Formats: sequence, structure tokens, C-alpha cells
Amino acid sequence: MKKYHQINMATDSGLVFTAKVKGEDIRQFHEWADTVSGIIKHEEISSISPMVPHTGKKTKIALARIREGLTQQELADRLGVSVSQEQRWEYGKYGIKTSVLIRIGQALDVDWTTLIDE
Repeated sequence: MKKYHQINMATDSGLVFTAKVKGEDIRQFHEWADTVSGIIKHEEISSISPMVPHTGKKTKIALARIREGLTQQELADRLGVSVSQEQRWEYGKYGIKTSVLIRIGQALDVDWTTLIDE
């Protein structure tokens, strides 16, 4: 699996941002950044492995969301959480508290008990 590097970048105009660079490209990236006028800082803050892709299994939450005609982002917005958090719940990466299932059920206008995967 390829690693990614997160790089903090800063420009002389005050713009600060984070870049994500593939592991094998990191040396080339730093060489490039050294040549760009205006970049005053580029330092690695972490190395990460990419997320393991979802297996494609549709959970009951995913099926209810699809029936409602919502994207993952739209459901996340209704719940007031990030799309990555919604995906963790939908993909079953972590256990879900009953209170969260109730909120998801309300957002999807379904009985929360129908969202429980066996």
C-alpha cells in the first residue's frame, strides 16, 4: 500500500495550507517546492496510509439513505457530522450507539430499529 505524506505549506503572502503527496513522490515534491517563488515553508507533518476501500456491502443504513435519495454528504449534513463520520457508521467500521441510530432514523424518516444489521 502506498503511503501519503501530509505537508504543511506557507507562502510569503500569508496563505497556509496542507498538501497530500504520494509517498514515492515526496522527494520530487520538496525539490519542486524549493524552486517555487513565494513558498516560504514546506514541512512534513505526518505520513499516512490510505483508507482501505469499502467492500461494497450495503448496510441497512446505506440502503435507507439510497431509498431516501440522499448522498452520504447530504446525510452527514442532516446529522451535523463530517462525511467521514457518516461513512464509518454506514460502513459498519465501528459500533453505533443507540442514540446515533435514533438520529439517523429520524434523518432518514425510518424507524431506527430497521437500521440494525445482524
